[in-house]
Amino acid sequence: FIADALGGQGTARQVIRHYLLTGFYEDHVRTYRKRPIYWLVSSGKKNGFKALFYLHRYQPQLLEKILSEYVPARYHRCLSRLEALQGITVSTAAEKLQHSKAIGKLTEQLAQIASFEEVLRPLAEQRIQLDLDDGVKVSYAKLQKVLQDI
Repeated sequence: FIADALGGQGTARQVIRHYLLTGFYEDHVRTYRKRPIYWLVSSGKKNGFKALFYLHRYQPQLLEKILSEYVPARYHRCLSRLEALQGITVSTAAEKLQHSKAIGKLTEQLAQIASFEEVLRPLAEQRIQLDLDDGVKVSYAKLQKVLQDI
């Protein structure tokens, strides 16, 4: 039902996943008039790392958990994909072009994840407290360096 409402091509799982990766956050920010209750931790435009969290469930150790568990897992998945792609030989020109684009994208994502760790680490070590009474605008500014712009 949800996949049909969203439209798109592929299986229901693929349609929903694509929406969560590409359209959900923009729709959410628009719905909540730039005061979202779900926040997107993002490494940048190359989509090296992204993670959503619910503001009301935020704990000071959340960024530390992201840094120690989720970022390395994403890095190793990208690295494994890159190594697998580098081991594949392609024959046609179209396949070679697509193959080189995929390798380039993964290489950029790996570099972005590595630089994102350097930005995330100091914030994780600070264990920043957020007071919901301060409002989204004030709280968002405290973690702005690692959050998607709104």
